[in-house]
Amino acid sequence: MQTQTQTQTPAPAPAPAPTLVYSAELVEEGGVYTLVVTDRIHGTVQTSVVPQRAMDKLPYFLSLLNSRQSAAFR
Repeated sequence: MQTQTQTQTPAPAPAPAPTLVYSAELVEEGGVYTLVVTDRIHGTVQTSVVPQRAMDKLPYFLSLLNSRQSAAFR
């Protein structure tokens, strides 16, 4: 008589939840743009005034981050 044993493979561990490291906000007040970057790990905040010229180029800068050209930085 043969006995069959079934082994169960353990379920894979769930993927770890992503950790928010930095967050950034671009705030406009009275025609002045301010970039506010929060370091969520250390609880620090840095701000910088963003010139209008940089604001005008923001879509271009974002497209660079998403382009294949930036693959070397990933």
